[in-house]
Amino acid sequence: MTNLSKAIWGLMFAQGIYFFYYSSLMPLHPEEAPSYPFALRHTNTAHHEDSLAVAEHLDPERLARALTDIGNSQSAGVCLDRAWLNVEYALSTPDTHDDEMCFVQANAELQTILKSAIPTRHHKRVNANMLLAYLDVFRARANNEPVTEKMQVKVQEQIGHTMLDFLGEEELSADDCGPLSELVADAYLMNGGHFPYLASRREEGNLLPEDNHDLYTLHPCRTNTVRKAPLSVKFRECPVNPLVVTLCVGRMAVAVAQNIPPYSQDKIMRETKSASSSVPNQRAAIRATRLAADIITCAIMGDDLSPEDQAFMWGLTAHMQAPVLKFVGMAPKPNYAKNADRIEREMRRLKIKT
Repeated sequence: MTNLSKAIWGLMFAQGIYFFYYSSLMPLHPEEAPSYPFALRHTNTAHHEDSLAVAEHLDPERLARALTDIGNSQSAGVCLDRAWLNVEYALSTPDTHDDEMCFVQANAELQTILKSAIPTRHHKRVNANMLLAYLDVFRARANNEPVTEKMQVKVQEQIGHTMLDFLGEEELSADDCGPLSELVADAYLMNGGHFPYLASRREEGNLLPEDNHDLYTLHPCRTNTVRKAPLSVKFRECPVNPLVVTLCVGRMAVAVAQNIPPYSQDKIMRETKSASSSVPNQRAAIRATRLAADIITCAIMGDDLSPEDQAFMWGLTAHMQAPVLKFVGMAPKPNYAKNADRIEREMRRLKIKT
């Protein structure tokens, strides 16, 4: 938890605002979180398309072949793919001396994207900025070193700067709220003491859509084993999917805002539902998502927050944490053999060579 978060938490305790509710949800502080390499044993037993597996459990030889096969295109999509393949290869190869070159290459690929003419709100630019923010964290994991609180604070600050650039002065569209929701979810989970990792291209978009996710948290479940909580971030829709945690940012933000004056009196925010659906009205969801981003960005940058902004920030933090903690308490332990069987069946159906 950042010093800013601790200060705000102390203020809320003094005021007695929702203290019992929030304290019942607070997870481990970063310094008490599972350290590495203890929690991440390298087994290399997961299927290369298993999005629910951590990269430490992939076959590095297959990742190396993928890097060779991907080619030299300088398009943003291929650069991002190469950056992630370098990161995952480094994670899958413990105790090697060439991992640093993987991160140098990944950084170069990301800089190519960021120096291009891709608009600030384009999802590939956002993804490149996010991976750049996480490179030191993944480097620590690849080197079997702890992910320190200082690293986590640095990620939070860089996410805040990315959000600030993203927001700009232009109005948000519904399409803009997709990538913005990922930034918001990441920042609010970190605000509550969780540390979400950024999902790779494999984890975000493999053959089985129901497994795909944008972020994940790691939780110890027994010696040398972690339980991964995959987090699928949505803007308004909230599909039921027991394989992942679905964080519907727009819906959560509207629910929190409707209980905190003066936001609850906002005319657009009160347009709670569209005529034919239980999904929140799009204008309300856009406004609430923008509010969530503005408030957490101000907090990360060290600005003073009004009491209502503090209440909103901690309300949305609690909404983000609750489904993650519930999932971790109920999710089964990883079963790579079962996952591989599902993936291979799908590959045969699609006539994809393994």
